[in-house]
Amino acid sequence: MSEALFAVIVMAGFFLLIGFALYLDYKDRSKYLGLLEALANMEEELEKERKSRKQAQIELQDCIEKRNRMGLEFSRRLCEERRKRESENK
Repeated sequence: MSEALFAVIVMAGFFLLIGFALYLDYKDRSKYLGLLEALANMEEELEKERKSRKQAQIELQDCIEKRNRMGLEFSRRLCEERRKRESENK
């Protein structure tokens, strides 16, 4: 029963899609083409934003790595200072 219902729903959706496409072709093709062009432009902008976001993530990762290296260097120097003080106190 549910497979038959699913098939009916899919077929109805298919026919609605075809009907909508025919309606657009018949009724207002220029508006539809304008919408497609706007969609293409939005996709280009989205791709640019993705690239800039990816670049920002790379830069952020570089900053995190630099911070971690600086922290490690600072910790190493602190340990050296402690060792010097301990050796001087002995």
